[in-house]
Amino acid sequence: MHVPDSQLEKTGAVLVDTPGLYTRMRFGYDRMTREFRDAAACAIFVVKSDTLFLEQVFAEFQQLLDLFSRIFLVVNVDSHKRDVGPDGKLVPSLEQSRPEEVLKAFERLAMSAPLQAAAKDGRVRMYPVDLLQAASTALSKTGPEKASPGFLAFERDLSDYLASNEYMSAFLRDSLQRAEALLRDLQAQFE
Repeated sequence: MHVPDSQLEKTGAVLVDTPGLYTRMRFGYDRMTREFRDAAACAIFVVKSDTLFLEQVFAEFQQLLDLFSRIFLVVNVDSHKRDVGPDGKLVPSLEQSRPEEVLKAFERLAMSAPLQAAAKDGRVRMYPVDLLQAASTALSKTGPEKASPGFLAFERDLSDYLASNEYMSAFLRDSLQRAEALLRDLQAQFE
């Protein structure tokens, strides 16, 4: 395996970008997503801000909550988006001017009860991040001071979690739960 990013060499983390859970795709990509999900240490769930309030986006989220002790919910915002203001002029959108307000609106208006409980318990952490800007900053090698605060918070929390005793304990617990599920499936097959 080739690890092109020096940050991955330092942390030992391997990020796997899989197709979305809620999209029905050809060629078995949805099965591949589920196979990676079953072998992953934690989940990073990325959703565009314009689909954040769609119920089907989170249809299978309960399965992630059952599998992982920690889920990082990254809301991909567009920091260049503009809206038409009351006077007909273009103004910065809420995503651009106050992306954290998008998350607050999601929490108040559309978040399911299990997701709310997991967020309250600290199992789900949410971050508004312009991923295009974050990728551009990383590729330009301009330095971490140019990265967005949302991305820096996400990167720091993910690194801290993967290096923590809490993660090791959660990894063992999650692995045992997966083993129990496999044994139940095996028992059902034998019966």
